[in-house]
Parts: sequence; structure tokens; C-alpha cells
Amino acid sequence: MSGTHPATAKAALREHLRRHPVVTEVQLARRGWTQAAAWLDLPYVTLDVRTQVTQPTSQTPVTFVSAEERSLEVPPRELLHAACLAETATRLEGLRPEWRDGEYAYVTCGGRMQGVRPDAEVIVDVASRTSDIAVEVDTGYGHGVRTRKYTAFAGQGYGEVVWATTIHGRVQAVAAEVREWHGLGHMPGIRRVTVCYVDVHRRGDPYAPRRRLHKVSHVDVPLRAG
Repeated sequence: MSGTHPATAKAALREHLRRHPVVTEVQLARRGWTQAAAWLDLPYVTLDVRTQVTQPTSQTPVTFVSAEERSLEVPPRELLHAACLAETATRLEGLRPEWRDGEYAYVTCGGRMQGVRPDAEVIVDVASRTSDIAVEVDTGYGHGVRTRKYTAFAGQGYGEVVWATTIHGRVQAVAAEVREWHGLGHMPGIRRVTVCYVDVHRRGDPYAPRRRLHKVSHVDVPLRAG
């Protein structure tokens, strides 16, 4: 946001943190908000985090930023998950601009529904909840967890699913898995799944095409609702 008035930049950042309580300093830098965060003197914490929870070699220092200190007083894995949810919302601004006016709402639940409900949802039409979109962040789920979630989201009436993964090489594999699972009849009512890669710790644009990098950053999987 070079050339943006300081008051405008601070207001934009405040609004972003109102909707997305935890982000990383890298995410702020990508949006041109580093200086605004400094002006606001926002609380932050730097922790060593596994960006892919099943891979010890993925551990890296990440600085998390929030408007409130208490939002940072949770385990590193939860901070990563929250930052990835914020990044997924940012990714969808470009991948699915038709949802821009929808409400991106974080889902909180406990008891028997914990682990079954999605991490967030996009509500695009309050009059037709079958148009709601389930959003899930995958930092290293196994096959069984993924397929249980696909089936659960269908059972909860979602029409579409956004599956965000921190594992770049998993995008195409998840897309193929979704097609197979849907073909077996386990995802009735799901019309489309968008699989996308999310990154909250690498500087620059991690989604831009690069030479010698053949990994796909997102795949749209249209499905015939059954």
C-alpha cells in the first residue's frame, strides 16, 4: 500500500484484524501493512512452528500478530491454523471473487461436533443456506480424517467446500481424492470443491509461477450434485 495515507492503512489493518484475529508478519508485509502494524504497536509473538504438522523438517520461526494479546496466548498450532484461515480468505478474494460480498465466518464448536464442523464458512445467501461454503485448513491430515470431513460437510448441507492445505504438493492429490470419494457416493449435494495451497511464512508471493516449480497452487473440482 505504498503511498496510502497512514490513517487509511491503519483503518484497513484494524478492520482486517477484526475479521481475522491472527495473522503473521509475512501476511502483513504482502498487503503493505508492515508500517501500519508498527504505528499501531500491535502485540506479536515469534515461535517455532511446524507449518506441516506431520513433518518435523517443516519447523520454522513465525511471527504472529494480533490486535489483542490474548489472541496470541494459545498453542503454536492454533496460531498457525488461525493465520492460515485468514490467508484462505485472502486467497479466495482472487480465486472466487463472486464471494467477495459474502460473510466469511469462523466456526467455533465443542463436544461431539468438534472435528466434524468446518473451520469457517462463507455465507453468500442468507435465504438459501445450501449455497453456504465450508472452509477447512489442512496442515497435515491423514486420508481417513480428510474423507470423514468431506462426508460430514455434505451431511451438514454445504453446497461447496474450500480445502486449503499448507502442503503445496498435496493440492492435486486432494483434488483427485475428492473426485474418487464423490464418485463413491460419499459427498451428496456437494457441487464443487476448491483445493488451494496456503502459505503464511514465506516472503514474497508463494503462489506465483516459478521456473522449475511444477506444483499446482489451486484446483477447482466441479462435481455433479447427487
